[in-house]
Order: sequence, then C-alpha cells, then structure tokens
Amino acid sequence: MQKEILWTGQEYHSLERCYIRFRQTGMEVKSTIIGFYQHEIYQANYHLLTGADWIAKKVAIEMHHRGRQDSYNLERMETGEWRSSDGAAPQFAGCIDVDISLTPFTNTLPVKRLGLLPGAAATIRVLYFDLLNGELRPVNQRYTCLSADSYRYENVPKDFEAVVQIDPEGLVTDYPGLFSRTASGTYPDTNDSDSLSSALA
Repeated sequence: MQKEILWTGQEYHSLERCYIRFRQTGMEVKSTIIGFYQHEIYQANYHLLTGADWIAKKVAIEMHHRGRQDSYNLERMETGEWRSSDGAAPQFAGCIDVDISLTPFTNTLPVKRLGLLPGAAATIRVLYFDLLNGELRPVNQRYTCLSADSYRYENVPKDFEAVVQIDPEGLVTDYPGLFSRTASGTYPDTNDSDSLSSALA
C-alpha cells in the first residue's frame, strides 16, 4: 500500500508532501517540506526506513536554510548502536525512535512501536533533529495513550506538551498549534523497485 499526505504547519509556516510505502518488512518514507520561519525560507527533504517493528533503521535528511545545506545520514545497527557517515555515534546510545522537528510524521514511530493501551504511558529516548537550529541530540519524551485516536506528547523534563490526534494507521491528523493534515490518499503499491532503500544505502 502507498499513502500520500499533505500536512500544513502553523508555527513553521510549512507545507509537507509525505509519501509512504507500507510493506511487510517495514515502511519507507520520502518527504519534502518547504516553509518560511523568522524571515527565512527553508526546505527539508527526508528519507526514512523502518523495520516491521516500527523501529527506525536509516534516516537521511537534507536541510536548506539561511544559505547553507546541512546533511544527516544515520543508520541504526542490529546491535542498537547508531552510526553516522563519520563512523560510530555512541552519544545516541539508547535512542530507538527519531524525531524530526518540522514534521508530525515521526510521532507515528513511537505510537506504533509502543502499542500503548488507553491510560498507559512510556518515557523514551529519542534521536532529535532540530533542523532550524542545525542541531542533532538525544532527548527524552513521554507518550500517554488517552484513547485509540488520541495521545499526550510531552518533553522530559516537561517544558512542552500537546494532545495529538491520529488516524487508525497512527498518522497525525491534528497537532494543535503546530500541524494539521490537509489531504491524504491511499493507493495500491504497484512499484516493486526498492528505490528508497537504495537511496538510503
């Protein structure tokens, strides 16, 4: 199955076209975000590959902002260790999920991976891409399942929280003050090529 989603960002004045391919072995995502923030135009392109367990395996990002390009390319090994294009990245030990600041898509990863029942909560360690500030760092986050289509998201220590609405596939429909889903479409997957996997190799 293939899915296309259009998200509109309020705070970051953005528009995202996200293309998702669902497979038995995992999920492949390719997305482009354009926006205008603090008097600057920006564009972010990200590619993401997960396993069937919703754990991020590879992530590649290009961020164009303020006349420069920042690139990130990381892979999570079977041992759980992260490696970048520069080699081992021990500072990200314990990070399972990734969070890309300009998109609501990455909220789907912990939602699906954790599979929380209503009333349950979990604190996780996340590899956070703060694209507008050109920073990559580990952070702690907490997810609480309020209902089948509603989760509370919190930074830890708590300096931000929001109640996020999702659809049955775990994809964000409304992230108050930040993102809203403008349109979506679902199609059969007729492409047997592994082009995204190759791009992330």
